[in-house]
Amino acid sequence: AVAPIVYGSLHILGWHTQFPTVAERTLWRIATVVSMSPGAVATVSFIFFTLIFHDPDEHKHPRLGIAYHSIRVIASIIAPSLYSFASMYLLFESVRQLWFLTSKAYILASWSYYVPHLF
Repeated sequence: AVAPIVYGSLHILGWHTQFPTVAERTLWRIATVVSMSPGAVATVSFIFFTLIFHDPDEHKHPRLGIAYHSIRVIASIIAPSLYSFASMYLLFESVRQLWFLTSKAYILASWSYYVPHLF
């Protein structure tokens, strides 16, 4: 549950970064939130399953059975699928942003001439 939150929080650093279009900035923000959500979904589903459902029985409590299966589908199918798509978008967009850097990004820092190169 912690790994998606840490991964998504690193991408929050790019929340106010300059993007070529408004749509790309919006997609970045959506993908960042979506990539963090499986951690929250896993935590909520764990608490829900351990505290509420010790042995879900649909015949005794039909509404709890429906909730149990709904949360199980969300936690095991929907959240991981959305996480995968969001992570792929973040990776793709991070690499694609390299083509939109200003020319100042390619200037070699003056102190790098004085650092010995080992390789």
